[in-house]
Amino acid sequence: MPTSHDIEEIGKLLIRYYIERRRYTVVETLVQLRPDLIEHLRLELVFPIPNLAQKIAAFKLAYTQRQIDFIGVWQADWKYRLHGYGCFLQNIQTGENFDWDMSDPMIFYRGEFESHLIWRCKNEKDSALIQDFIVWQRHNPDKILWDILVSNRIIEEITEHSWVLSDFPHHISLY
Repeated sequence: MPTSHDIEEIGKLLIRYYIERRRYTVVETLVQLRPDLIEHLRLELVFPIPNLAQKIAAFKLAYTQRQIDFIGVWQADWKYRLHGYGCFLQNIQTGENFDWDMSDPMIFYRGEFESHLIWRCKNEKDSALIQDFIVWQRHNPDKILWDILVSNRIIEEITEHSWVLSDFPHHISLY
């Protein structure tokens, strides 16, 4: 059974996975569907994006000709809905979803992380990390992972409801 020290490491790995998975999926989508947002929020400083200027020019032309779909399917796997400074994605096959308002890609919100963790516990039961988390949770029903991560300073709140991993660099300051 995972120990209290182990659960800190498990929690950290679960959050890192969530951040990287969300970052890769959402940014890849937005590079194709809303490259102007990538530039506007300077995310190209974090993610080298080839031909960004050409992608932005093509987007602006399509936008002026009203050829942009704000709801649709991306790469045959993801339903998307563009909104404001972000997008909602849902995998057609698995139900995995992300709803991200463009910000520093290392910042996350508790509810979004916990929703993704619940999804993983239901859909990725073969993952050793998920198995360890489930075993710990069964043996510690009175403990909450989030509270342990906060009290041991594994995560820190940087603005109201916005969190980062303490040892995971966040590169962009939008606040």
